[in-house]
Amino acid sequence: MLDLPKVVLVGDVQVLIENHRGIMVYTPELVKVSTTIGDLAVAGTDLVLKNILPDEIMVEGRIKSVIFTG
Repeated sequence: MLDLPKVVLVGDVQVLIENHRGIMVYTPELVKVSTTIGDLAVAGTDLVLKNILPDEIMVEGRIKSVIFTG
């Protein structure tokens, strides 16, 4: 398997991020996660981390955007 992140978006309420390298920023408006291809920024309101495992993170709340940054 490639060393790439897998991002699953469920509507505008949940994001599942697999194959991450750690959480960089965590606020109710922004969750930034490090991945092998750059940082992944999840922006929204009332964001909470529902699941934090060594290989996956689940973010829930009102998702406004999911962006890979360099």
